[in-house]
Amino acid sequence: MSDYTDILVRLRAGLIDVNGLVWENSELDESLRQALADMALAAGSEYSLGGLDGALVTSLPVQHFATLVRGAAAYALLWRAAERVDAFSARPNLPAEVLAAAAALLARFEVALTYLAALRSAGLQTSAVPPYPDGTESTQPGWQLPDAPDGAGG
Repeated sequence: MSDYTDILVRLRAGLIDVNGLVWENSELDESLRQALADMALAAGSEYSLGGLDGALVTSLPVQHFATLVRGAAAYALLWRAAERVDAFSARPNLPAEVLAAAAALLARFEVALTYLAALRSAGLQTSAVPPYPDGTESTQPGWQLPDAPDGAGG
């Protein structure tokens, strides 16, 4: 079973849709992509989920799987609420309730994104390797100043 399949099962369980009656896989895939993109942006690292969009491996650390599920659920609920805004419903408060659930999940997801950004900053500050080219690499020699001024400029 791929990480994508595991995450999809968890996402469907969280959305109370284990049988796939409410959400299509394509809708949940897009919510996973959005949450994964947000997490990658916060962490400053590209993340993949093995099985999603043909990815062969998962680069997202296991400890962040719950954050991915939470973010994907928030996006799915938000889009469901947007879809239902103008639709007739026997429960007229349903869109507001779904929107409130989406807002609560998004708030928790944003807290996790802040944590990911803090982890990134801490990693950069405590790294033994500088986060920039140090001048000894042949492929990317870093920023070098000229040995002598060329007389062109101020």
